[in-house]
Amino acid sequence: MATKKTGKRGNSEGSIRLREDGRWEARLRYRDANGISRRKSFFGQTQREVITKPAEARQQQTKGIQPTDDRLTFGKYLAGWLENVAAPALKPSTLASYEFLCRKHIVPSLGHLPMSKIDPQTLRRFLASKVDSGLSGRSAQYIHAIVRKSLSDALRDGLVVRNVASLVRAPRVQAKPVDPLTPDQVRLMLTAIQGDRLEALFTVAVALGLRQGECFALQWCDIDFETRVLHVRHGLTRSKGRVILDTPKTKKAVRAVSLPAVAAAALQAHRHRQELEREFAGSRWVPAMAEKNGKLIELDLVFRSSTGTPLDSRNVTQRFQAILKGCGLPRHRFHDLRHSAATLLLVQGVHPRAIQQILGWDQGVMLERYTHLVDEIRMDAANKMDAILKPVGVKLGVKNEKPAGSGSVSH
Repeated sequence: MATKKTGKRGNSEGSIRLREDGRWEARLRYRDANGISRRKSFFGQTQREVITKPAEARQQQTKGIQPTDDRLTFGKYLAGWLENVAAPALKPSTLASYEFLCRKHIVPSLGHLPMSKIDPQTLRRFLASKVDSGLSGRSAQYIHAIVRKSLSDALRDGLVVRNVASLVRAPRVQAKPVDPLTPDQVRLMLTAIQGDRLEALFTVAVALGLRQGECFALQWCDIDFETRVLHVRHGLTRSKGRVILDTPKTKKAVRAVSLPAVAAAALQAHRHRQELEREFAGSRWVPAMAEKNGKLIELDLVFRSSTGTPLDSRNVTQRFQAILKGCGLPRHRFHDLRHSAATLLLVQGVHPRAIQQILGWDQGVMLERYTHLVDEIRMDAANKMDAILKPVGVKLGVKNEKPAGSGSVSH
């Protein structure tokens, strides 16, 4: 079937033709925000369906809204967005998680769609399917955040006419109960790791609640043994084979905490052990190097491998699981030592504000994760108040007293 063209139209109206596949196509030539000449096609089943679309696009352009390019898929846009927009702004660990979620979840489901074809209904179905497939609510929230942030930049650049993710609610997250070690389990673990080359690492983690990356980034200059103060200034992460020294997770994570005697003693013993390891390794001892602000620097790390290199999370996790198994304890994540620190402090009656400062939390996170313990502490406080006031007691009922000078009145 030959292509059928209509009569000549005005510049703002574009041209219309009947395609060989039976659809009508309206074409519009325009200049984008950078002055580059481009062509936009609109398709429909009838001529009436497409005849007004070029003029509508012109009208939108006068308002600063550029016509969308249907040849640009969401997958292609995300690839450029991750490289040019997200990478310079994000921490390497955060960028790595963005790239993983895009590659594993977003692109396979939405990547083939043109930018203009992503609508709220499509996004809602996509997020619901991820939750139904067993993906955690937190991961689904991260996916929603990536789509929202990327489309926000696309809207700013005139590649879409609206950010559909802002019209879709993020999936709800049901907070998982924390799984800390009990006080007895902590004491058992500390007994089991005596003499282990990572004894100080696990002791500091459970005594101060440091994140793993914060532990890995500690340098000897961060510890003042005279005043028994430890400064948390950095986090150490690995990304694509690179070791990166960066600022901690949040602003509140930069903090100074007092060292318990048990942690200070473990660190001093560890320092002596590290000096012996350096002597024993000899020429095999490797300087601990990491990237900071794009430059490679040497670090005087507190925790290293036996040859001086920065610790690897996988090796530490394997050692931690072996220790737990050896003393008959169930499996736990390294991060559970952080939860254990918070639990131990709470049950000892340490003020929540002090715990927030020690662990670098805000109040919302603490109340969300430790509500059951906070409730127990509140009830304990009420019981203690009862113990103080109980000797006085409270008489129930209303005391009935006659007004002075009152008497019986006969009628």
